[in-house]
Formats: sequence, structure tokens, C-alpha cells
Amino acid sequence: SSVTSRIADVLASLANRLAATTWRSETDMILSLLCAAIGSNHASLFELRPATGRWDAELVSTWPGRGGATPVPERVGELSERWVDILSEGRALPGEPEYASSYVLRVLERSGRSGSVIVPVVAGDEPWGFITLEGSHDVRRLSETDLALLAAIGSVIGAAIARERADRHLRDAELRYQTLVEQIPAITYIDQPDPDSPTRFRPVYVSPQVERILGYRPEELEGNA
Repeated sequence: SSVTSRIADVLASLANRLAATTWRSETDMILSLLCAAIGSNHASLFELRPATGRWDAELVSTWPGRGGATPVPERVGELSERWVDILSEGRALPGEPEYASSYVLRVLERSGRSGSVIVPVVAGDEPWGFITLEGSHDVRRLSETDLALLAAIGSVIGAAIARERADRHLRDAELRYQTLVEQIPAITYIDQPDPDSPTRFRPVYVSPQVERILGYRPEELEGNA
């Protein structure tokens, strides 16, 4: 159907776009494309945040800006592990009474987004959040293929979030290591094998302490046998 092909086009576009840019810079684009694909009026992206014995969902982005529209909650609190388990399944959920469980309907009602299609966003093995697609779409027009494609879009977004999280953790670890190396009262160095060197090795990194201890600047030693 035309809806299926539009959702598939969004999936292909996001897979390429999010491989080259940060997901936060693309939230408006992501939500607007999803709305156009299935005929929704509004879309919202929520992030799950753990609290004591429960979970909260905080609004990250909404499209379009609601302007003078009736305000809706920007936070949905007191969510149970059941909601997390539902999102962990990774299936897009139509939020109409004939399709959704009473629990899902209650969560949507509390969020001010009754009747929305829910797209889970799972980063790695953990549910990160969810997207609600609200408005004039007819859920009955969405086939199982459509829902599977929407779930795949959630997975692409989740993969981008997980990748950025891993990159951030790596940068933090590198910064901690660099700080440690440059503060300890000793010289730290890294050699690289070099068959042309008399010592068979060539320094590629020497910590700044070498100048204080030996009187040489690091750049005087790096690259020399």
C-alpha cells in the first residue's frame, strides 16, 4: 500500500541519515517524516527515566510545536515495570481500544495522547523510550507490515542512541586515562615496533612529566629511537 511504501522510505532515509549525524539534531525531521508517512497530526518522543520503584517518561521532543493547542503533559510518571516490558518487546502498538490492552490505554490517556500509535525505542538491550504518533490516522489502515516497519524505525533510532552512548563512554574513559597518565609522578610512554630502529622500537607517546624529570620535551622523544 502507499502507507507501507511511505513508511519503508522513512526507514531507509533514517538508516542513512542517522549513520552520519546525531539523533538529537534530527528529532524534528524524524517526527515529521513519521507523521507524513501514516497521516498523523502530532508526534512526541519520550525518554524513560528510572525512579525509585518505578519509571517516568520525560518528553524530549514534539512535532509540530503545539502553539495554542490544548497543552498535554510533558512527563508521564509512575510507570511500572509492565510498561518497560511492553516496550522491550520492540513491537509497534496501535493505541485503539479494539487493539490495545487496558494498561496501554491508561498510559496513553494519562499522557494526553489517547489513540496514538506507540513506537518503542530500544537502545541495545534496554528500552530507551517511545514515540507516540497522534491524530487523524486510521489505525485500522495499518497492516502488520506497517507496524513491523514502524518498529524497525524505532530500532534504527535506538541503535543511533546506543552508538552515541558508547562513543561518549569511550571519550570519558580516554579522558580519565589521559588525566591519570599526566598526573602521576612518573613517565609513561608507548612504543611501537620499528624494525629500522636500533632498539627495534620507536616511541609514539611520552607523557609530559618527562620534561620535568629528564629535561626533554615529549616531542623531542616521540618518533625517535
